[in-house]
Amino acid sequence: QNIDGEQIETYGTCRRLVVIGDFAPSQKDREEEITGPPKDVAVKKDGSFSPAAKGFAKSQGVRVSELKVIKTAKGEYLGLKKIERGKLTRDILSEVLPQIVSSLSFPKMMRWGESSFRFSRPIKNILCLFGEKMLSFSVGGIHAGNLIVGHKIYFPKKIKVKSFIEYRETLRKMRVVIDQEERRKMILNQIVRKLASLKATLHPDEDLLERLVYDIEYPHVFLGSFPEEYLNLPLEVLSTAMREGQKLFSIVKEKKQRPFFLGVADAYQDSKSLIRKGNERVLKA
Repeated sequence: QNIDGEQIETYGTCRRLVVIGDFAPSQKDREEEITGPPKDVAVKKDGSFSPAAKGFAKSQGVRVSELKVIKTAKGEYLGLKKIERGKLTRDILSEVLPQIVSSLSFPKMMRWGESSFRFSRPIKNILCLFGEKMLSFSVGGIHAGNLIVGHKIYFPKKIKVKSFIEYRETLRKMRVVIDQEERRKMILNQIVRKLASLKATLHPDEDLLERLVYDIEYPHVFLGSFPEEYLNLPLEVLSTAMREGQKLFSIVKEKKQRPFFLGVADAYQDSKSLIRKGNERVLKA
C-alpha cells in the first residue's frame, strides 16, 4: 500500500490476536509522468498548439499551457507530471483490515449466527486504533471500536482505551498478559519456585509448554500430588497420561517420576486450592 513503517509486533492468547504496527500518517505522494503526442505533432511551426495537444490536455484535466516537453529515448513528446496525494493511513486500514481478517485461515473454521463469515471461533470484540483515533469498519457483523474486555473470569466488562500503551497496561490490570514471551517467563519462573522445595526437576516437555503459553492469558502454576502406587507405571506412561489428559507436567528426581505434578491454570490465584484439588481428583479417577 506504499505506506512507510518500521516494525510490526504480533501477540496472541487463547482469546486474542494482536497486531501493532508503526506506520506513517499517510502514503507517500506519487509523481507520475504522462506523455502525450510527439512534439512535432503537438506544436505547429508557428509555436501554437495543435488540436492533438489541446485534446490531450483536455483529457488530463489541465490547460494546454501547462504541458511540458518531455525528452525520451524515442524523441520529444508533450506531456505533464502529476502528483497523486497519498491517502491517509487510517482510511486505508479501514478498507484493507476487513479483507485481511477475512482471509485468515485455520485448521478448523466455523460459522455462527446467520452470517457466511468463517473464523476459528466467534469474534466477540474488535479494537482498532490509529494513534488515538478509532477506525470504523466491521468484520463478521462485529464493529471495530475502542473497547476491550479483560480476563473472562475476573474482568468480563468492556473498558474504553485510547492507545496501545493504555491497552497493554489496562489489560494487565484486568489479568491479561498479551505478550506470549512474558507469559512464558512467568510460567518458567513459577515452575522454578515450585520445584525448589522438592529438590526435583521437570520432565522436559517443550510442546506442552508451548501449548500452555497460548492457552492462557494470566498464568498461575500449581503443585499437585497423586498416590505413590501410580509410580509402578513407567515414566512415559505417567507423563503421557498427565500431558494428554490434563496438560500437566511430570516431576522427576534422578530420572524417576515423583508423586507430584505441575499444572498451569488461566487464573490470578487459587486461594482455596480448588484448581489443584480438581486436577488431583481427575488424575486419581
